[in-house]
Amino acid sequence: MATDIRKGSGPGSWRPVRGGSSARLTCPRCGHDAEVDQAIRWDGTLVQRLACPASCGFDEYVRLLGWRELQISAIVDARLSWRV
Repeated sequence: MATDIRKGSGPGSWRPVRGGSSARLTCPRCGHDAEVDQAIRWDGTLVQRLACPASCGFDEYVRLLGWRELQISAIVDARLSWRV
């Protein structure tokens, strides 16, 4: 089972970077902030376990809540811009 990480700010959250193609995550245990360096599935689940780079002991599978909606929004925006 994956640990759910909410979109936002503060410990235990994520935010989009690089135009929504990647994410920065703030560790839910220690608050360390780092960019995710692995593939993110369409539903926001990271392909591999995520270990905190600060070595605080957080090492779990995670799912980025709101990732799918962000990807859908980007697709809709792209399609609308084609029609202009």
